[in-house]
Amino acid sequence: MEPLISLRRSTQVSHGGHPVQLRSAVSFLIAMVLTLTPLTSLTLLSVAAAPAVPTLVINAPTQANPGDPIVITLAIQNSNDVAGFESSVLFDTTAAEFGNWQVANNSVHSIGRDVSELAAPETPYGAAIGFYSCPVSNCTDNRSPRHVHGAAGTVQLGTLTLIGDEAGTLAVTFDAIKAVDSSGNTITLSVPTTNVNVQIGSATSSPQATTSSTGEAQTASAGGHFPFFPSPPGRWKLKNAGKGKAGPFSTTGTGDVANADVTQVAMAWENLRATGNPCGPGVDPTLDVNHDGCIDVSDIQGVAANYGPTNTSRIETPASDVSTRAATTQAATAQATTQATSSTFVVNSTGDEDDINKGDGVCLTSAGTCTLRAAIGEANNDPG
Repeated sequence: MEPLISLRRSTQVSHGGHPVQLRSAVSFLIAMVLTLTPLTSLTLLSVAAAPAVPTLVINAPTQANPGDPIVITLAIQNSNDVAGFESSVLFDTTAAEFGNWQVANNSVHSIGRDVSELAAPETPYGAAIGFYSCPVSNCTDNRSPRHVHGAAGTVQLGTLTLIGDEAGTLAVTFDAIKAVDSSGNTITLSVPTTNVNVQIGSATSSPQATTSSTGEAQTASAGGHFPFFPSPPGRWKLKNAGKGKAGPFSTTGTGDVANADVTQVAMAWENLRATGNPCGPGVDPTLDVNHDGCIDVSDIQGVAANYGPTNTSRIETPASDVSTRAATTQAATAQATTQATSSTFVVNSTGDEDDINKGDGVCLTSAGTCTLRAAIGEANNDPG
């Protein structure tokens, strides 16, 4: 019992000849410690338990020589179930040009899902890039081994290559960024930065001026030695969620969802971004499967997620829709030819195989044919 007595011990001192009694502060301090310790522990545990936020990471060089490739890699850290992605890439097309967009080292592909790239190159605003994935190992065969979920952890998205043509500081902005899960739902991303500046060439001895793609005169950069090529403003904003129940997913009207349905929406994605308005009046409502007024990666991934039979009876398509889609296919074929600035690709197969070596100037599938998909892929990667 002695310890309890000692806690209540008082000390008597003299002040001005009068005794003053000071009660020990030990009991008060112990009470405070006992009161605060559980709260402090709770706070620390709450911080430790906070989930990591999926974060977009953009890696780009700070300098390059004129004519040399500017290689930019994109990745998502702390992710879960990443299956598709898209972004517009804004840059001054008088100072740089689109090289290519590659998803060969994509982490989603490495887990067994087939991945297809999306690209709308050499647009007035720069380019649009992205990819979608199928829940099977081969998009052209919905009976191939299935892999339901997307990639997790640190997910490598792809590699973008630009070519700097003019000496100066090139600004590149990633806009209308969207990542989706295996069902096509939007993944909330943290994006620390959307802008990168790349110094092209060596500094000149005196300040220079240039004109941006928007026609606005630009002064030299902060150092006073480089012309600055700003990125143009963004053209559209994508929505995070659709309206109502998504579907139907059989866009071709067969009642089954196969690669032809996914490819049809992917072609609309590329065509609308080439014209600069994926959310405008040109949107085909039958391809906008989540009904948000835009054709984006959510629609493509939503269709891909439903590979297999979705309806036991054939979906009747109005004659007007049939003629409209036929015209769209013809326009896409013409676009594939005109985009090939140094080559002409003749589509000789109605199949859906992809090109086996994009960028080599030859439209050739593993079957030895040239499909519409292969021609578009080769045209998008044509260096000419």
